[in-house]
Amino acid sequence: MVKIGHEHLKGWDGLVDQMLLELREIDPDIKIVQIKEKFGLLRVYFDTLSGRYNELEAIIDKYEALSGQTCESCGTTENVTREGAYWVKTLCKECRVKELKEAG
Repeated sequence: MVKIGHEHLKGWDGLVDQMLLELREIDPDIKIVQIKEKFGLLRVYFDTLSGRYNELEAIIDKYEALSGQTCESCGTTENVTREGAYWVKTLCKECRVKELKEAG
């Protein structure tokens, strides 16, 4: 599998790593086109010739849902909310406060 760039913060690295392991167990030749954050959730785009699309999609759906409960900055699942006016982010209370202070 070709190494691709990830367009998300470090807090989701563990989710992405585990998801990729599960996907490769079903289809070692899966082609991941893009992994990114969109509207505060993980988004994964892929191609496969394995004929096991539904199984692969179910795994991706599971991890996209888990990303909505995981801080995209630090990876915790404690006190996580998904909010934002123009740019929706999934952050824990501590990271959200830190981001607001930095924004100023």
